[in-house]
Amino acid sequence: MESDNSKPPQRRSVILGGGRQTLAVVLVLLLVIAFAKRGDPSLGILSPLVVIGVGLYLYFRVAKYLLGRAGLWIVVLTVVLGVVSFGFVQYQAFLRYEELVERLAQYDEITIMQHNGLPTSPVDQISFKNDVDDEAVEKVIAMPEFANVSHIYFDASKITDRGLRAVSHLKLEYIYIGVPEISEEAIAEFEEEHPKCSVIVSSHR
Repeated sequence: MESDNSKPPQRRSVILGGGRQTLAVVLVLLLVIAFAKRGDPSLGILSPLVVIGVGLYLYFRVAKYLLGRAGLWIVVLTVVLGVVSFGFVQYQAFLRYEELVERLAQYDEITIMQHNGLPTSPVDQISFKNDVDDEAVEKVIAMPEFANVSHIYFDASKITDRGLRAVSHLKLEYIYIGVPEISEEAIAEFEEEHPKCSVIVSSHR
């Protein structure tokens, strides 16, 4: 009597059987999340798209292995809801950004920018030009929307030492000073208080 030495077919493991692709995708996802948490502007709007794509791949892979074909519908609905929610949040943030721009239109002239590229990313650059004075700087910088500003430009505006002091509480990385009314003493004091901030003073001010 012949013994049957055949072994039952083994299920393919997510990690061992075809796991090299999965592990590579997991690493990509972790890298994207790490850069996104740092707010790296090099990723810009691609960050959420990569995260969604990687998450979709992993969900489908795990769902097939653990839940079977029926579980894929749950995954599809989850991903669709996630994408719709993400789009809704970005749209709401875009509307708030446009409203903020309209509020700043009363001044001549203040411009803002988001380096990350997503509506939900904080405003990190602001420029004061033309007839903007110290009072306007104080009012604008006090707005909660500008708590994360890292780059400031004082260019051809009526800003004095008072305006420079108004931004001294921010964790600035860069400030451009093209205003003749700001004294050398105030600039030296600012540089001493912000050793990590790059202070550029125009030679034509």
